[in-house]
Amino acid sequence: MRLHLLRRFFAPLCAAAMAPHVACAQSPRSIPLYTPPVWFETYSAPAFISPRGDRAINLVGHPGLLDIDTGCTLDWPTWRGFDSVTRVQFGANGVLIGDGWNGGRARMVAFDKAGPKPLTLAADARNPRWTTDGHRVLYMASGKSGTVLMAGDLASPRAIPLQGELLAAEWLPDGKNIVAVTGDSSALSTLWHIDSNSGKSTVVASRLDGTRWPYPIAVSPDGRRVLLPLASTAAPSNAERNVAHAKRNLGIYSIDVASGKIAVVVPPPATGDYFAPRIANGQLYWTYSRVDADVVVIPSTGGTARVVARSAQAPSWRIDGRQLGVFFGDWRIADWAINWDGGVVDIDTLAVATSNVRPLNAGNGEDFPPIWSPDGKWIAFHSHRATAPVAIYGAPGSSDDIWLTRAHQPGETTPEIRLTANGWEAGSPDWSRDGTRLLYTGWIKGGALEVSVPWIVTIDPATGKPRGPATRFPLPPEIHGASDIAWSPVDDRVAIAEQLGPGRQALWVLSADGKNARKLIEYAMSTYGGVAWSKDGQTVVYSAVVDGPMQLFSIAVAGGVPRQLTHDAASLFRPSVSPDGKWIAATRFGNTRTLMSVVYRQSNGSHPR
Repeated sequence: MRLHLLRRFFAPLCAAAMAPHVACAQSPRSIPLYTPPVWFETYSAPAFISPRGDRAINLVGHPGLLDIDTGCTLDWPTWRGFDSVTRVQFGANGVLIGDGWNGGRARMVAFDKAGPKPLTLAADARNPRWTTDGHRVLYMASGKSGTVLMAGDLASPRAIPLQGELLAAEWLPDGKNIVAVTGDSSALSTLWHIDSNSGKSTVVASRLDGTRWPYPIAVSPDGRRVLLPLASTAAPSNAERNVAHAKRNLGIYSIDVASGKIAVVVPPPATGDYFAPRIANGQLYWTYSRVDADVVVIPSTGGTARVVARSAQAPSWRIDGRQLGVFFGDWRIADWAINWDGGVVDIDTLAVATSNVRPLNAGNGEDFPPIWSPDGKWIAFHSHRATAPVAIYGAPGSSDDIWLTRAHQPGETTPEIRLTANGWEAGSPDWSRDGTRLLYTGWIKGGALEVSVPWIVTIDPATGKPRGPATRFPLPPEIHGASDIAWSPVDDRVAIAEQLGPGRQALWVLSADGKNARKLIEYAMSTYGGVAWSKDGQTVVYSAVVDGPMQLFSIAVAGGVPRQLTHDAASLFRPSVSPDGKWIAATRFGNTRTLMSVVYRQSNGSHPR
């Protein structure tokens, strides 16, 4: 799984871009938030609420400014004099602030009627919060051992040391005291009360079942309670976190600053997560994010998608076409991706499911679907394997590599072989037609973030052991990376999807020696859409954005006009062609994000749902 989620929350914003308009509604309890056709990148992106509760910022996709009373989209300002602006939010008195980029250099700026102007904050200041009178500020900054809290007068904020990684901070209404949340390596949080004048900090509540990601919190108008997203009122075990389906969705909870007592404000939803609370104008606001994802099949000639596995993704075919490999598990911010397991669903000759999804390569940490070898004797899979249940994605001791095991049935176990040791954001592998090599994508350790390149690992098909370390696939100069890659079933050619820039990819076909590269097409795509070959090796199937969602297309390797295979209301991507060539399995996906609101009752900090 490719995951630098925090970076993706705040993708660069085009200076003149505007969000798509939404239908207006009077006094809505919920406002749909525009979400682009992507995969995991935007699930946890919050909406930011103005101090007066009249506007909201949605940074996902195109930057959007919403009128909360009507639900209508407002004009996004033009940040004159800057190449782009990132991390936009509301500052003192509701002005918009963000990081303005010019020539690769960042400076925090505020936008008012006169246009953007620089703020006198440190260059690395993040998530600043001003007191009501605008005379004092707090923000996150980079320190020697991680993120630190800076707070105090505008001219001379001071560093306030806290144990753990700083996740959130807010002023109390008196403008002198602060509440802050820190996280630790076990994904548990601590709520602190801080005197900004003396720097003295006191623990309000510890071992909170929250999230390791930075996120907005809220303070009640009387300053007595802090509202924040939690999965439960007690610390979970790591084993609980790794369960595929568990009642561990985020809800909105309040913590009494004086006593540390925890109360439910908005109970967690049955699916999805509630997070990013904000109290303004007598209302409690929060963001609701939910994913609907299923594995579907369509005829290889195109047609209507038919569901074969609910709540599953990224299908792969067993060599006889009678099973589909998938990964399954809830989308949960608190346990991000560590609860995803590889599994299988049985399929008949008409591509109809004859079983439910069952675990196959399911272990500690994230597991992706099994990929069967051409002779059906082995399965390879991407995994964050760990010897014990982990607390967080990418925990120390977990891998990010390609693994191999003998093909087996659910319930059976066979020894697992770790094939790679250079893994960093490794993708699912694909087999060469002779079953001796595995091709996959991954980042380069020590290299640039989010730059993915193809790798090859050679194995002994008798023992499954690697014949040396993974090596770089020889890309020609005209191809600069690979977000997805697939091996031809009939020869030694490969298909590569190259990320050209934000929202744009190119599809290439070339020989395994890196020669004879042919660009087939450029197309709109902002995530790992996947590529797959037809059975005869004459066409390549890929996913591209068209009129909103992602759809499946095929294009001849010899070149020509692509053919659109689907016209679905949801996004279809990660295609896989059946061994007999009759079917295409894919992921059908939708991420729904909504701004929710209710009247906030300060008397006890809670309200009926």
